Amino acid sequence: MAGVGHISILGIGDWASKLKGKSISIGMYNDAGKYLTDHIRFSNTAITWLNSLSSTINWYTQKGLVWPAAIAMGLGMVLGVQIAVWGTGGKLGVAPPHKGLFGLCTWAVSIYMFYQITPRAKATKSKGREAAKRFQQRVEELRKSGGLHELEGITNVKYSLSKVEFDFFGEYFVAKNYLPFFYGLLIGFIAALIGVGGGFMIVPFFTALGWPMYITPAVSALTVFLNQCSALAGWLARGVQFV
Repeated sequence: MAGVGHISILGIGDWASKLKGKSISIGMYNDAGKYLTDHIRFSNTAITWLNSLSSTINWYTQKGLVWPAAIAMGLGMVLGVQIAVWGTGGKLGVAPPHKGLFGLCTWAVSIYMFYQITPRAKATKSKGREAAKRFQQRVEELRKSGGLHELEGITNVKYSLSKVEFDFFGEYFVAKNYLPFFYGLLIGFIAALIGVGGGFMIVPFFTALGWPMYITPAVSALTVFLNQCSALAGWLARGVQFV
């Protein structure tokens, strides 16, 4: 949404198009249009960085953060981001990455999420549904007794280089670290190319593993934070400036 605001509502997209080919000397840039295109991506990154930081802190205090899984995917995203920043920085106009690719990614995720509500996909997520049901029941019990602050969260987190394991309201979950890493590599590249956080692609991944929706946003928040830290560092290194 930050990208839509910068390009359409604020009209920066049209401005960048008009400046195409105009000579400048800022950091590693000599084309004003391409610099402004990267500045849009940089600005979007800064916005989502702040939001993801706040969300990560909130989820951590609520004991809903499976941080080893977020680290595994985050490492992949950090690498993917740097490939995008240094591979496409200063080379793209405003229209191709923002108006086309973002729409295609959104459609792809929408189709995938539609598949997740089919009986075949739901059959693989029974543990997540059971954990979510117990979670809701516990919330209602504590709400009635006035002890909502006592709500339990993720427990028995175990991690290694190969996998992460944890319990959530009577159900055991496990994920291999190599899957989040390589998927994060792809998401990080796309996110930096478009100028978004990537959360809309992260949450479907973990829900596809059968994890309850109550914990996937927490993993997404920390992963996006790591991703955006990498992106900000890359854009600043290229000479993009705060305005």
